[in-house]
Amino acid sequence: MTNKKLHQLIERLSLPGLLLRHTKRTTKSYLGGMPPADFTGEWPRWKGRPLAFLACIHLANVSKELPWLPKQGKLLFFCDLKDTPWGFDPADLGGWRVIHLTADGSEGFASPPATLPKKRRLPMKHLRFEKANLPPPSRHPSLNHVEFTFSQEEWLDEHLQSLVGPNPAHQMSSHAQAIQNAEMELECQLASNGIYVGEPSGYEDPRAEGLAAGASDWRLLLQVDSDEELDLMWCDSGKVYFWIREEDARSGDFSRTWMILQCF
Repeated sequence: MTNKKLHQLIERLSLPGLLLRHTKRTTKSYLGGMPPADFTGEWPRWKGRPLAFLACIHLANVSKELPWLPKQGKLLFFCDLKDTPWGFDPADLGGWRVIHLTADGSEGFASPPATLPKKRRLPMKHLRFEKANLPPPSRHPSLNHVEFTFSQEEWLDEHLQSLVGPNPAHQMSSHAQAIQNAEMELECQLASNGIYVGEPSGYEDPRAEGLAAGASDWRLLLQVDSDEELDLMWCDSGKVYFWIREEDARSGDFSRTWMILQCF
């Protein structure tokens, strides 16, 4: 493929998303800290222990750019930081939680359970959002048919990095910045439907072929990178990726969100 055709293909495959940057301004969207005070429900737990609070995303900040999300309220993200699940095992369900609060505003913050260790209470970092139109990484399934030269693959990776900017690479929507398997949509589809995909045989399960078409329904809800300012390290400089079916997001049902952990 010529460089010109490659650039045209990459432009066509690029998807809009939002990059999440730390800001010193006080904002309603943030990583770490504690849930807002109007979170009055039962604190999510897994394996008998409370999940750590990871993020609050105020939907008014993002719904214009991500129209498949509800326009009001906020999304609260929780995750187990002791035995962070990888997401390839159906039994991992419960190791994370996304909760949609329909109210827009509240003053103050909820108190964590006394049994949540201080080392799993992350410092708060407020967020601002940058629009970005990101291409797929060179290992993405949409590029499987492309025979890259070394220089073309290098150009694509450098181009993507120039758009994403320096780490930490926190993100909503667009193409995920995969570290290992770039076909996470299929992984979510199979694992959430009861197929263990921690080894290649899972993708050869007799049920997999019938489920595979549904992989295209999944959207990247939130990508959270390892972040020194949050005292957050996913294994070896990894990332976690929260995924959701577009239909579920539009209906406000975040109970079926799936999470994947990848690292180097």
